[in-house]
Amino acid sequence: MSSYTLSFFICCLLLLSCKQESLRSQTKDGQAVLYRFDGSKLGEDFESGPVKSAYAKGNVKLRNGHWLLENALIGTSDQDKKNGNRCLRVKGQGMATMLFHYPDSTGILYLTAACYGNDKPGTLELQYSQASAGTWQTAGSAQVKSGPLQELRFAIRKKGPIRFRLINRGSGRLNVDDIRLTAMAAAIKEPTPATSITTHLIAGIPDKSSADQNNKNHFTISKAGYTLSYNNSTGVANWVAWHLSPDWKGNAPRCNCFESDSEIPSGFFRARSSDYIGTGFDRGHMCPSEDRDRTARDNQATFLMTNILPQAPGLNQGAWKDLEEYCRELIGTNKELYIIAGGMGKGGTGLKGAAETIAGGKITVPAFFWKIIVVLEQGEKDSQRINGETRVIAVLIPNVNDAGKKPWQVYRVPVDAVERITGYDFFNQLSLQLQQQLESAPDTRTVR
Repeated sequence: MSSYTLSFFICCLLLLSCKQESLRSQTKDGQAVLYRFDGSKLGEDFESGPVKSAYAKGNVKLRNGHWLLENALIGTSDQDKKNGNRCLRVKGQGMATMLFHYPDSTGILYLTAACYGNDKPGTLELQYSQASAGTWQTAGSAQVKSGPLQELRFAIRKKGPIRFRLINRGSGRLNVDDIRLTAMAAAIKEPTPATSITTHLIAGIPDKSSADQNNKNHFTISKAGYTLSYNNSTGVANWVAWHLSPDWKGNAPRCNCFESDSEIPSGFFRARSSDYIGTGFDRGHMCPSEDRDRTARDNQATFLMTNILPQAPGLNQGAWKDLEEYCRELIGTNKELYIIAGGMGKGGTGLKGAAETIAGGKITVPAFFWKIIVVLEQGEKDSQRINGETRVIAVLIPNVNDAGKKPWQVYRVPVDAVERITGYDFFNQLSLQLQQQLESAPDTRTVR
């Protein structure tokens, strides 16, 4: 080999080395992003690339680029829940991190997830890091149940390059498959999948509810349009929480399609629409039908019986309905709301007089209904925008017909009053000082 050829060869190697090194950029969180994004859309099915078969920390080249797997591997066994031959398997507290930035992130990130084999239900957290910031932020967390893969979604309203990581916050093993990011406009046209529990709860779960099926009286069910805590002993929800903004509104018709909720585990009591017939009580929505008319599927979900409680007709069609309409008026004034509602106590009065239970004693009739509404200007990072001036509306209304004749405003109380009667701790993710500011006094703003 001539000296000229050798020199040219060395120069090529140096140039190649420089090119590879240029792909490395140190982020503010201290972890190097080693590789560029491959492809035009973010979509990972784990079917291509080498099989990482051990939990030891290491990166693997997949369809869109390299991922760092820590206490995670590519699952191929019969116990792995997967669409195809392969999926991601993450041990408790393990994680999978994108080692590349996706260039445009605004949209809905979808994925499917399930518990590996017969492992217990767990929680999957999605975090994101923007190239401009470098720190990791939580986009949401979702309950992952036993059984087949379930589809989850996370709204990503960020502009510019971004990367994601998935963290298993439980102790069991989780499977993840079919990750994809869909533009927001296109996502609205798609069927509505399940969602994160934190999507609708702005400042913490108010009680000990969880996705553990042994927790029968505080069992959480997360849907696209709302999150609820189911109580097997009362046959109804302890509470239902939902986010309300113009994004949830549309022209889908009211379906009036009351049906049992198939997500209630086997062995639990499962209410039917017929349980309410002839009782003198309405099938009272917690998350209203008209709050979820973006798509037919969204609206249909509000008619699941886990979103329904026995409500005095005068209340349901009077003050309670008026408050629902007021909430929808607010989102027409550049507001977005976080709402949580439920019943408490035992014994209400319907068209056929007083009753403590219906359905042969399996469904408790609440003595009171309560609702708490956090009112924010439309924006991002909602929980971070809560301050001492944030408007909070709380009401506590007897479950009797005559209560519906009065304006809902007369039932306004401090959040503290609702906490005393329910035993719940609302806004528990906020500082104690801020909780006191928000909870100690009733809303007194003039409502026309």
